[in-house]
Parts: sequence; C-alpha cells; structure tokens
Amino acid sequence: FNIEVAKAFTGGKCAFYDAKEFELLLDLYGPMNHFQTPGKKGNV
Repeated sequence: FNIEVAKAFTGGKCAFYDAKEFELLLDLYGPMNHFQTPGKKGNV
C-alpha cells in the first residue's frame, strides 16, 4: 500500500492535504508560524 501511495503522490495523482481546506484554515486562523520555534535546549 505504501509503495502505491508513493507512486500516486509522485505522479501527481493524490495529495496529502486538501489545498482548498488549507486556504480556508489560513483565512480563519491565520498562519501558525509562531508555533514553529527552534525550542529551548534542556538539561540532558
């Protein structure tokens, strides 16, 4: 199954998200860039 999905994706026959719905979410909530931070270094 994974190989078939990979073939379809690289062939442009399927997508991993709905572009129209993503645009709607951006319109409703704006970009979520503030959640994409490098994080903090912890004491490991």
